[in-house]
Amino acid sequence: MEASDITRRTRMIQQQLGLQPMEGASHILGPVVARDTHSLKQYLFGLDGQPDDDLSCPSQQGNHKSQPIYHVPIPPPRPRPAKGPRNLPKELLSQAKPYLRKLMFAFYDRLHPCYPITDEEFVVSRMRENYLPEGFLVGLLTYSTFYWDTLLGLQTETKPDHFAACQAAFSVNTEDIQKTDLWTILSLCYNLAGRPSKCLIGNISNVARIVGLSQAIGLHHDCSHWNISEIGKRIRWKAWWAVLIQDRWFHLAHGTPPHVAQEHYNVPVPTMDLLLHNKAPSTEQTRAAEVYITLCRLTEVVGDLLPLIYHVRSRADNIAVQQRAKVELRLQQWVEECPDWLNLHALLQRPTTPGFPNLQLSYFAVRMLLCQITWHQSRDGDAGNSLSLLLNCKEAAGEIVEFVQSLQIHELSGFWLPYNAHHLTAATTLLLRCGVQATTPEISTECLSSARTLVDCLQGYKTRYAWDLAESILAQNEDLLSRVDGILARRSVARTPRPPSTTTNEYIEPVDTLNAFNDPMLAEIFPELFAEFADTALYSTLGDPDLNAEFDPSILQE
Repeated sequence: MEASDITRRTRMIQQQLGLQPMEGASHILGPVVARDTHSLKQYLFGLDGQPDDDLSCPSQQGNHKSQPIYHVPIPPPRPRPAKGPRNLPKELLSQAKPYLRKLMFAFYDRLHPCYPITDEEFVVSRMRENYLPEGFLVGLLTYSTFYWDTLLGLQTETKPDHFAACQAAFSVNTEDIQKTDLWTILSLCYNLAGRPSKCLIGNISNVARIVGLSQAIGLHHDCSHWNISEIGKRIRWKAWWAVLIQDRWFHLAHGTPPHVAQEHYNVPVPTMDLLLHNKAPSTEQTRAAEVYITLCRLTEVVGDLLPLIYHVRSRADNIAVQQRAKVELRLQQWVEECPDWLNLHALLQRPTTPGFPNLQLSYFAVRMLLCQITWHQSRDGDAGNSLSLLLNCKEAAGEIVEFVQSLQIHELSGFWLPYNAHHLTAATTLLLRCGVQATTPEISTECLSSARTLVDCLQGYKTRYAWDLAESILAQNEDLLSRVDGILARRSVARTPRPPSTTTNEYIEPVDTLNAFNDPMLAEIFPELFAEFADTALYSTLGDPDLNAEFDPSILQE
């Protein structure tokens, strides 16, 4: 046997056993998140007859009622620092040293309120004493360089190379792998929140690492009555919520189980006194603190939601249905408890408060996911509600489309949790699934048009403003989107991309494409998808191309 044959056989065995390296391969999503992409992928890859690149990955086949396992492609890993005599962290510190004090002031004035994980008083005092750990300072600098041009007073200064800064942070975090101190945790939090996000597997490891380190040093305990200094209590309090936000929102975006359960910590939600300690805050600072506290409270709701995403034992589990209803109630209570000025649905007159657009997208993503979970749980239940559940999903995903369309240029360069980009992908996928499974041409065309509008809008943001959240979506789904373009071309629902407004928010008005639905019957084009869902009422009236005749789903069974 030739060496090439041995290598090929070895790879096949590794793939069958799930032993292939994850970098450059894929990671597995939970069933709720996987359902949309699994359905759409069957449609897209079956429609044009092209092979599925993931066929070598383990998946469930046979019984169409089995839960789908979907493998999300992993983007190329972040380049590793070249081995050699260069000391990248010291080079970064040397470049930033002339602007360090100005950077600190700008950072705590503009960027810190969106993600207040450190104590300004403590950090500045340590910096004056030249006692800031190198790893923490490199992490803060790397986090800041991405926003350099938006920080007041730094636009005219020489910006350190962001790519080199990322390499420096990677180098420091690798060298500090054995450290278990609070500075390391904070540095890793900055690394995880940094943009652009280019290293999925590294981030997965870092999330697990900060949770493990935090629990090892007791950050998950309420320290308000501990015999430590007041500043020590404030730092620990902020640091825990920095960790919890990363754990909850990272796993929500990727559809995987979190590391921290609700009952495993008792640290209260941050307060205004904690965030604005010893300050005479302006209205903007006060509102920025309220936005962050509101995000923390939403993070608590997400803690109840996450177990439902990875609920794999039984889709008809009554406990899961009850839990979902409780989460819906908690989310409604969360909305009612928001500050009066904080209108989550404000798109045309959005407040300029730092971090507010990120909070809006986070809220819309939670609403959309709850609709997906409801649809997922009811598929084998009350089939009569299928159409209303589809419309709920369409509406929830449509909110994200309208939100993206309303973004202004300065908001694109503002604060975002980098993995919130995955919610935009999820909205696109959900709209496409709704379009494929809709029973009327009007609903189907509306869904596909909305998906096309979102993609066009993101393409415009990427081309004109290099928005990294749009870039990561389009780069990871280029092949998927090209196939979607083919479907939409046949339906004549092409859209015109439009840049964000520099003055006022404007919507991209939908064109009238409701009469453009003249395709052959979707079930005839797409038997794999309709076979999977033929037992639901959603397809009980499917018919010939004019959608008027009775449809017998048995003709689609193999």
